[in-house]
Amino acid sequence: MILALFVFGVWAGVWRWVVKCRGTWNLIFANLAGAAAGFIVSTVVLIIHNGFFPVEKPDTTTAPVTQAAPKNPAG
Repeated sequence: MILALFVFGVWAGVWRWVVKCRGTWNLIFANLAGAAAGFIVSTVVLIIHNGFFPVEKPDTTTAPVTQAAPKNPAG
């Protein structure tokens, strides 16, 4: 959850920076370029983060198997 907020924050920050520093670019072109650049940078940040902090998956090979109790036919 926090990682998703961080990635979207990076995306929005790069987008805003590109639009703010657009110079003589058209506003529509600057927004398209900002969205694309923000996506690329946030993807790189996500890949780097997952490289330093890999997601640990639970080991399901040693998990105990639970079985239903047998039914008593005499009831």
